[in-house]
Amino acid sequence: MILIENQGCCRAGIRRNDLGKTDPPVYVAADEIDDCKWTLCTGTLSGFLQVALAYEAVFAFPFQRKDFMYWLTEAELETVRSDLEKQPFGLYGWLGMDMSFYSNAFDNMVVIMDCGDLEMLYGAASETGYKKLMEAMEGLGEAI
Repeated sequence: MILIENQGCCRAGIRRNDLGKTDPPVYVAADEIDDCKWTLCTGTLSGFLQVALAYEAVFAFPFQRKDFMYWLTEAELETVRSDLEKQPFGLYGWLGMDMSFYSNAFDNMVVIMDCGDLEMLYGAASETGYKKLMEAMEGLGEAI
């Protein structure tokens, strides 16, 4: 086990048979979906750690909109995809959703969570990074 989600609703781990690998894949089991079914969420431990740290960073960013989470339409997602750079890491099958990450500066991040509906959160570590992000994100999404 390498991570238990803060609300205890899912766990991430490495299979025993993979422990000898240099950078083993990571699997997730979600309590409310099927506790016994482990699903591949990243191909490498290093990729998992990168995603986990990026995701947690968004929560800690000092520059965010008042409403933290947003619903996103498919058309708005296309705006994100065209105006921001997709990051080379992501998470799949996490609580039944896929997460992808986008940015347009080294210190800002948008997280898109696709669980059938599209959810989004974003922020920046600096005011400059936030202003740059808002050039693309202003007006996108409906507060949850």
